[in-house]
Amino acid sequence: RVQARMREVGARSPMELQSYFIRRLEKFLSSRGKRLVGWDEILEGGIAPNATVMSWRGAAGGIEAALHGHDVVMAPAPVMYLDHLQSDALDEPPGRPSLVTLADVYAFEPVPAEIPAERAHHVLGAQMNAWTEHMRTPERVQHAAFPRLAALAEVTWSRADRRDFDDFISRLAPQLERYEALGVRYARSALEPRAAAKRLAGASPASRRDEELKTCSNKLALHLEDDAPARGPRAVFHVDIIDACWIYERAPLEGKQRIAVTVGQLPFNFQLWKDAKGVVVRPATTREGELTVRLDSCEGEVIATLSLAAALKNDELTRLEGSLAARAGTHDVCLTFGTGRTDPLWVIDRVELL
Repeated sequence: RVQARMREVGARSPMELQSYFIRRLEKFLSSRGKRLVGWDEILEGGIAPNATVMSWRGAAGGIEAALHGHDVVMAPAPVMYLDHLQSDALDEPPGRPSLVTLADVYAFEPVPAEIPAERAHHVLGAQMNAWTEHMRTPERVQHAAFPRLAALAEVTWSRADRRDFDDFISRLAPQLERYEALGVRYARSALEPRAAAKRLAGASPASRRDEELKTCSNKLALHLEDDAPARGPRAVFHVDIIDACWIYERAPLEGKQRIAVTVGQLPFNFQLWKDAKGVVVRPATTREGELTVRLDSCEGEVIATLSLAAALKNDELTRLEGSLAARAGTHDVCLTFGTGRTDPLWVIDRVELL
């Protein structure tokens, strides 16, 4: 049916058919005094005459649209995406672990240099985007939005030569008092984004939280909240959902005889589209599945294997413990789950060398 429709309207590709649809929709809206605004995918196949472009895949789409006389709202990822963490504090709420700090937002330029002055009026403004798959409560949304929205307000409402981040920070203090008076749960961590680095420096080398472990490939790393318990606080896990694999760097194995790993499980319900075929699934060697610990690399010698049998019966955190092959000195250690399936997604909360 789609191919037949393409032939009927003279579209040579699916993108041209999309453009045909968007042009029809734009004409319909215009006839009723409305205005079409679309994500920058509407540029593909040819843009409708009076459409406004929401530029999210970087600034390129917005630049292209403005140069061709279209109005633009700048909303580029990642700096305009509130689901990125704004601090590397260990207790930061769930989200995408790559940071978009208060300073990053303040440094954002809504009118890219590639847009000449005579076309600058086509940039209507900027928009931050709050995708809430990582924000389970209204308080989480407030934490993600404030005070970063204050930085965006000043960036969009002030001339470039009037902006100064240090001055902004000094003037932010009374704004934070207003947030307090209004009950807005703003992110205090946004004002000290190196907090985690200070804590990591004093971390125990024989016990590491998941945030202190390195992901093996960092293809799509997220901070994900546990789905249990139904009430009360939940654990937050740092995991690469494409390749769930962790490296415990410079693990002090001298004299260590046992290993304990606290694990959890999450439903694998991610819409990965093209990336789905790249998800790494490691085979199980037992019916229940296991957590395998290897020396020096993820293809190295197996020095511990922990059964997932106990964890399968528990929706919350489970502490697994087992023998560790004796080794001298410090080594990088690789931890992976072998289950033969993607669902559930097994995750690590803490590793202890005993």
